[in-house]
Amino acid sequence: MSTKVLLIESNSPKLHFIENEFSNFEVYRFACDEQAKIHAFLLRNSVDAIIHFIEPQKSCIAISHLIHNKFPRIAYLQLFHDKDMMLSFKHKSGLNKKLLYGPQKHELIFKNLKKLLWLSKVQKKLYQNEQMAFLLRRWQQMYVSPGVEEFIETANKFISSELNAENVIWFSNEDLEYYGNELWKVHGLTEANDRRSRPGFSKNVFAYKYIQVQEVSKLLKSVVEHSQQNINHCSDCIWFYDKNLETEFVLIPMLNSKRVDGHFLVLNPKNWYHPEDAEIYENFMQSLGHSYVMAEEYSKVRHLSYVDDLTNLYNQRFLPVALDKAIERSDKYTRPFSVLFMDIDHFKKVNDSKGHMVGSKILVELGHIVRQNIRSLDYGFRYGGDEYLVILTDTDPETAKIVAERIRKQVEDSIFEVFDKKIQITLSIGIATYPYHAKTREEVIELADQAMYYGKNKSRNIVFIAS
Repeated sequence: MSTKVLLIESNSPKLHFIENEFSNFEVYRFACDEQAKIHAFLLRNSVDAIIHFIEPQKSCIAISHLIHNKFPRIAYLQLFHDKDMMLSFKHKSGLNKKLLYGPQKHELIFKNLKKLLWLSKVQKKLYQNEQMAFLLRRWQQMYVSPGVEEFIETANKFISSELNAENVIWFSNEDLEYYGNELWKVHGLTEANDRRSRPGFSKNVFAYKYIQVQEVSKLLKSVVEHSQQNINHCSDCIWFYDKNLETEFVLIPMLNSKRVDGHFLVLNPKNWYHPEDAEIYENFMQSLGHSYVMAEEYSKVRHLSYVDDLTNLYNQRFLPVALDKAIERSDKYTRPFSVLFMDIDHFKKVNDSKGHMVGSKILVELGHIVRQNIRSLDYGFRYGGDEYLVILTDTDPETAKIVAERIRKQVEDSIFEVFDKKIQITLSIGIATYPYHAKTREEVIELADQAMYYGKNKSRNIVFIAS
């Protein structure tokens, strides 16, 4: 690999003879008065050293402060001449020299420069190895749970702590492309948007701190707009700043061998100084890749025990787990969640007149409708027989009623063609919201069930909210 040097030139022609010695390096040149450009360049690019031809002028002093404060780990060499025509080297390693100034000494000057660059590369490698070992030790102390959700939750917390970030959001490759289209399901956008929902959408977006779904969509759109490459196949950390959102971003890939499984989007990290950090975290995520694969395998096995064979919705075994998660999230972020309890009207007549095979096909089709109308952060269940249940995360009773009415209307308007038979059904749906109507997981299910039966006894094909 070539040596990358950032060369900050002064206005003095007396030092230009030294610059000719950099012909074998990959050199990036800036003037002393280009402080903003230098700052932006260093945030995006990794260099082995900064060599600053310095004169006692204000712009040079400002650049020195910038590099010392914002990029303390980059090798920073200052070359300046004093009134006695001496040329001085200053380097944080302690290797400082004063040499006679003049062309006859340029070979000796450049020899010392190369020595300092070599020393800086060694120090950089040692630092990266130390940081990697430190990060892995810290991770091993924090990570104990085997599943994917637990893995991502711990990783978000870990990255937020290490980088002192405002928030950390995990998203999979699929989420980046489709997440914005999920918004219609709660906010009831146009019919055209309804048809853009992706079947089988099961991955989640995980945020370390609570963030509204609309804000996540804005952030992911900003990532796409600012990236100059296909993120889903990019194994490099990416830094950028969005002026409209007034937010600094760092995108860290989750690597498994050469495959990118997803990304951590870090918002406003205070401890992100330089692309050297990118190399450290890229290597760190590569080390975590094996743990992520093991967590995926564990989650797949666990998931199979929680899924209804007929509808591919969750079964009752998973309901206490999901309710505990919903209550914990609601208490933490003071956001309600709602439960929809659904029952097919007169389903026994369908089974008796058309047969159980037809009844089973209708249950499958109803499961598809439920999945189409909930977001990836919600939970859909086949509660038992012809009863279905949905947990709507971060949803108040009024919004839950919008979702419930959409499901009810879609079922009412659907004609199910099963074995050359055309069948129409209707649903009765009850709604209860935590903590508005209930304070425990048992209460919220019971009240949603009671609301459903109240509506069924009243008229059927109705949505009724608990009181």
